[in-house]
Amino acid sequence: KKALVLFVLFSSISVFAQKGNYDREPSMPFQPMFSFGTAYHSFQGDIMGPGTNSLLGNMGYRAGMRLNISENIDASLLFSNTSFFEKNDDASFESNVDGIGLHLGYAFNSIFKESRISPYLTGGVQSLSFKTINIDNQSDWTESESTIAIPLGLGLRLNISERIDLD
Repeated sequence: KKALVLFVLFSSISVFAQKGNYDREPSMPFQPMFSFGTAYHSFQGDIMGPGTNSLLGNMGYRAGMRLNISENIDASLLFSNTSFFEKNDDASFESNVDGIGLHLGYAFNSIFKESRISPYLTGGVQSLSFKTINIDNQSDWTESESTIAIPLGLGLRLNISERIDLD
């Protein structure tokens, strides 16, 4: 009898504990996402090869983590690496650029609720470190230099699944 009374008592406590507050909207869970991507960068400086234009360029890579702050706002820490190489009849050069940056993004999800595609804005602060070499004279390396950049972006985000986006 005592075991049955204890069982009913604990069962009734757990039943009451299951009653939820259904008029409250569920909060968004913490969902960090791995971010990686590639881009083409075009050098439009003094040394431009005959095939150089705004649509073709040198491939760069980036990777990092993106964290959701709210339903529409996210923050990301990104690492990037790009190598530039240009050559023409008179000269040639090579430059390696490494970067680390903090970015904030805003996706217009609330306007495009029914769509898998939504526009987004992004901005941030990025530290760039670069070293350049004159290929014609291998001893002509510049010292590694650094600068600060303020990248701004506008694009489209394709929501593939709850955990996968394509920007």
